Amino acid sequence: MVRTHGGDDPVGSLRDAFRARIGSERHDVWFGGETRLQLERGADGGLGVTPVAGNPLTHGLIQRTFRADLAAAGRAALGEEGVRIELLPDAPDAGPPS
Repeated sequence: MVRTHGGDDPVGSLRDAFRARIGSERHDVWFGGETRLQLERGADGGLGVTPVAGNPLTHGLIQRTFRADLAAAGRAALGEEGVRIELLPDAPDAGPPS
């Protein structure tokens, strides 16, 4: 289980830290619709953060634009020293927003 500073909802904690980092307005433009964040722990113990978007173009733009901010927000929200936060290169099929 991924633990957070704020409770047992790691995606919610990450989203809150990310929103605080980039601002609510900017967050809502990019992440207020179909885009959602997915967390998965890899076999090496690293935590993968995948922005899941409605199409590959949006997914690529989000990765390029927000890579550093997502990583910093992930480390701040999850508080796990030594755990690598990375954006995975391919998004799985987009499902309904969570």
